[in-house]
Amino acid sequence: MGQTADESMRPYNEPFQYGSNIGYYGSYWTDDNLAAAGQKTGVHSVRPTLPEWFVEGYGYGVRATTFSRYVNEFGMKEITCFIEKPSEAHRDKTIYPGQTQESKLFARLYDPIWNSDGTVNSNNYYANYVYKLLQTYGNQVRFWEVVNEPDFSYIYDKNAWLTRAPTPAEQVNTRAPFYHYVRMLRITYEVVKKYRPDAYVTTGGLGYPQYVDALLRYTDNPNGGAKTAAYPRTGGAYFDVLSYHTYPAYALHYWDGAAGALRHRRTSDHAAAKLIEDKNAMAAVLAKYGYNGTLHPAKLFTLTESNISRRSSDGRIGSDEAQRNYGIKSLVLTQKNAIRQYYYFAIGENVDAPAVGTAVSGGMELGLMGLYENLNRATLTSTRQTQLGQAFKTTSQLLYGYKYDAGRTAALALPANVDGAAFSKEGTYVYVLWAKALVDQSEYASASYSFPSTLGLSNVQRYEWNYSSSGSKATQSTQGLTLSGSPSFFTGPTTTVVAAPITTTPTTPTTTTTTTTGSCSATGKLLREQWNNVDGSYVSSIPFGAAPHSTTTISQFESVTSEQTTPEFANYGARLRGYFCPPQSGAYTFYIAGDDQSELWLSTTDNPASKVRIASCTGWTSSARDYNRYPSQKSVAINLVQGQRYYIEARHKQGWGPGYVSVAMRLPSGTFEGPVAGSRLAPAATTTTSTLVAAPTTTSSLVASKPALSATEELATTTELTAFPNPFSQQATVQFRLAAAGPATLSVYDVRGQLVRQLFSGQGAAGAVQQVSLDGQGLSQGIYVLRLVTGQQVLTHKLLLTK
Repeated sequence: MGQTADESMRPYNEPFQYGSNIGYYGSYWTDDNLAAAGQKTGVHSVRPTLPEWFVEGYGYGVRATTFSRYVNEFGMKEITCFIEKPSEAHRDKTIYPGQTQESKLFARLYDPIWNSDGTVNSNNYYANYVYKLLQTYGNQVRFWEVVNEPDFSYIYDKNAWLTRAPTPAEQVNTRAPFYHYVRMLRITYEVVKKYRPDAYVTTGGLGYPQYVDALLRYTDNPNGGAKTAAYPRTGGAYFDVLSYHTYPAYALHYWDGAAGALRHRRTSDHAAAKLIEDKNAMAAVLAKYGYNGTLHPAKLFTLTESNISRRSSDGRIGSDEAQRNYGIKSLVLTQKNAIRQYYYFAIGENVDAPAVGTAVSGGMELGLMGLYENLNRATLTSTRQTQLGQAFKTTSQLLYGYKYDAGRTAALALPANVDGAAFSKEGTYVYVLWAKALVDQSEYASASYSFPSTLGLSNVQRYEWNYSSSGSKATQSTQGLTLSGSPSFFTGPTTTVVAAPITTTPTTPTTTTTTTTGSCSATGKLLREQWNNVDGSYVSSIPFGAAPHSTTTISQFESVTSEQTTPEFANYGARLRGYFCPPQSGAYTFYIAGDDQSELWLSTTDNPASKVRIASCTGWTSSARDYNRYPSQKSVAINLVQGQRYYIEARHKQGWGPGYVSVAMRLPSGTFEGPVAGSRLAPAATTTTSTLVAAPTTTSSLVASKPALSATEELATTTELTAFPNPFSQQATVQFRLAAAGPATLSVYDVRGQLVRQLFSGQGAAGAVQQVSLDGQGLSQGIYVLRLVTGQQVLTHKLLLTK
């Protein structure tokens, strides 16, 4: 194959994901029900599995609808899926030396991965399994995790693995030669990178840095892992991400040689610190072999299982308070230490918790790790969150979409007895602070803290761990704050980011026909206008001032076009507009998805002249209802009044290939509706004036408090990607401009996701137009996708080659 993880790493800039493992709780709790329960408590990603025995037995599409609903209905993002466990027909039946049981891995791992024509060899069972998964689930899964906990072992001295490979007998979850696992990583990497180059390959929840060391020393050569021409690289070449697991309750003690006694450190702070200690131990191994940006690109980190119990077993840490505090502290520290995802174990408990202070068995200890109390005796309408669940939801509500801010954290000048961090988003900040609990078996801690005057804060809003259920907050001075062992959240004064209720009828421009604000009567339709022969992929190129070529009405807030359904299905611009009738009063969140580019606009009234842009989709989504791929697709919370009508408009620019635009919403009740149903909509009247669509010239309370940009200013501060002529027959000019200086790569993929050309890789200047040529020689006729990757975003643009 071409480049491996030894040479390149695709930039990853998605938000930190608040995730959870799913678990099993009886037949009532379908995957959909569990995803809905996770969504209710702030979960933004899940970690399911698709074992080969399951998809071979029930069909590869058995969970396609469920995975689609994860993304499009339950808002799950950047999903990690672990893959393993062959069917009986495809399992290696060999009993390897030192073993009494057959291997748990695949047979024929060493058959060629590829046929001579470049297709996957179906005789290589594992390669074919990965390929089939990508065809069905590739749009929903971002991280492919190879075998859950392959290094799980009962061997006491893991340091033995520093000088030799783990034996089959020492690897309980594989029972096969160590090199077979390296082979699985290699196969996964080659197949994934060919068919889904935007996806990532990750190890399967490792627990021991010594195993990582072995991965970086040995190849997939079945003859002792030696390097040869056929097996030129060690395991580090075949994974992008190191996924690890840690359950710190089992390691919160040490031997005090001076005192001749075992010392314990059973507090949430020590547990959270152990989580980072384990990550750092594995990072040190990666650095030892150059996987820290020196010899090789640095690996990403994800934490795919962790928790502590809320009841103690065998003297280990375990209480409601410790568990909830660990929950928040670990979420903060993982982000502070560059861990990209964190999946709790698990969504729900599977046993009833005994009275506080009661010791439990080891099995019950694991069963009392969940965001909900025992789901084996609950339904979706009778669930009860644990204290951990409330704390998790509070953290997710207040921090999701914010990034850890190292500079602002340093500016806090935290004293030695205080821990925490600052998080920022678009100039706003959230601070999480707590007094360190360091006394064994006590969560009690107290500290006094004052925000430095250099931060310019006169007062702060304070939120406690249970804010998600209590809704209570308090305004406090920034000086002399009392902190406890339970983390508190603080925000500075901010401008309201929701629209005020309508109380007056706005003045209407004389060139625009509107009705006064009043009762809203939904008719079940929305007006759709289309402008044909519009080049480019940007909404800004649509000639809204001219009369549209066609006008229709649609019955929901979604429009999908293709060669089969629409005569003019390419190189068009469209506008979907009308009035939104809120079925409830309260805060609404809107979402938009589109291909190639789309924008969503909303007015504070029924006057179109007052509209502002509330969301946009500037990249290619995986489907019409992929509402969660980019942060810009989601609006802020917007207060609307039931019975009033609000002007709403979606703009859509389509280049070549099937196109779509779709708008969804989350109601004040929490219900997700995507796309927005016709029963909420009424069409706007047709017009030939341009006043109706004029861009606003003032800021609005519908958007976060930052100055509105003119169309010219906005264009100058955005990253752009285009190509001309389009279609092209011999050569196309590809042009791009970066919003910010930094590294960028520009590549060409075919419609199957295979990389066919790399046009640019290097540093790009801010605001400067750069162009390269794409020669059609050697390429087959058809649709190709340009993909521009910068440090901030990924842009795509479709291009048609004709012969």
